[in-house]
Amino acid sequence: MSAHNNMSWVEGLQDPAHRERTEKIIDIILMRSCEFVCTIDVPTRTVNFRFMSDEIHMIAPHWKQNVDMDFDTNMRGPLSELVRPEFREKMTRTFAIDYIVQKLDEKSPHIETFDLVVSDGRIMRKQLQYFWIDDEKDEILCIQTDISAAYEKERHNEILQREASTDPLTALPNRRGIRKILDDLALKSTNLGEPFCLAMGDIDFFKKVNDTYGHDAGDVVLKTVAGHMENFLTGKGLVGRMGGEEFLIILENSDLQENFAAMEALRQSISELVIPYGNLNLSITMTFGLAQYAAVSGVHAAINEADSRLYEGKKSGRNRVIAE
Repeated sequence: MSAHNNMSWVEGLQDPAHRERTEKIIDIILMRSCEFVCTIDVPTRTVNFRFMSDEIHMIAPHWKQNVDMDFDTNMRGPLSELVRPEFREKMTRTFAIDYIVQKLDEKSPHIETFDLVVSDGRIMRKQLQYFWIDDEKDEILCIQTDISAAYEKERHNEILQREASTDPLTALPNRRGIRKILDDLALKSTNLGEPFCLAMGDIDFFKKVNDTYGHDAGDVVLKTVAGHMENFLTGKGLVGRMGGEEFLIILENSDLQENFAAMEALRQSISELVIPYGNLNLSITMTFGLAQYAAVSGVHAAINEADSRLYEGKKSGRNRVIAE
């Protein structure tokens, strides 16, 4: 606890009329590592600070403890000036008594988060929590907590997870990422009874590209084809890189014949691609195997079926779509 914690307020526990209210506030403070605690009187629209950490006391010396201050002038306005510009409009709107009261009527407690720029330029993530103190609903307890460390840890974990499920060359979902998408889609399909389709695709004679022009050229081909397929499939499905020159396409439409037509159009568009590399213009083709997912057989069976049809397409001349 800070040295700025006011003991006369704690002594209010001796007054039976304030005991329950004060105990509730103290319990909340003890349960949280907070930066400040204040009460907001709704009828008078005033704020009274009950606790401030040393850091907050230094940042906002104009905030006095156990002194009723105008909420907008002394708290809402100064805080809004400290937030990042892109958060300022939201902060001004959400850090208003009428808005807080409305949210507390819908749900208690109400929580808001925002980014605060401190004097040394650091950006810190803060969380404000609001609670009704009494049954009359005329006084609100407000607690600010610094959640920067937890937020950074969560963001770091999200980055790690995204990197673990993303192919670094093409920025498409990798095998791990595509499998997670497939598992989620399969569960949805089972619950709703809606099948979907998968297509396995492979760049024809890709080894010749690497052997003839080098692996840098191969990387350019992979990135170009990946970007083209991703754009082509917008609104129709998505594509992931399974490894090497092999891709897996998930098609949202469950109709095999319609998807066959879509894959034929994709195959044709790829064969017409001109891929600049240095002073060269490279061109490639792709072969696809198409299969329909069925819950009774599962994702693995659908992938194997699409892969088998891809192999058939390779054997029968490449640059084609095999659906049955």
